[in-house]
Amino acid sequence: LRAHADACADTIEVVVEGTLGCRAFASLPGRLGRYPLTEEAPGRYCGTLPVPAAARQVVAVLRNRIGASSRPETIEVTGESPP
Repeated sequence: LRAHADACADTIEVVVEGTLGCRAFASLPGRLGRYPLTEEAPGRYCGTLPVPAAARQVVAVLRNRIGASSRPETIEVTGESPP
């Protein structure tokens, strides 16, 4: 799991490695909503969260075709800080 902030665009780029063929989602602790991630290569899920780059953590979850979810993974956001 990687999360990189872009303060100029107020976004966070998220990349999750996992089992292929799942659905993947990312969310921000303390904020409502979750953002779908796209499987861009087998087992590699990516997405851009349109949120303020000041967010400090991202949580990601994979869900298989049966509907079972993986254990949530949390990571600190890296990258640019807002001015």
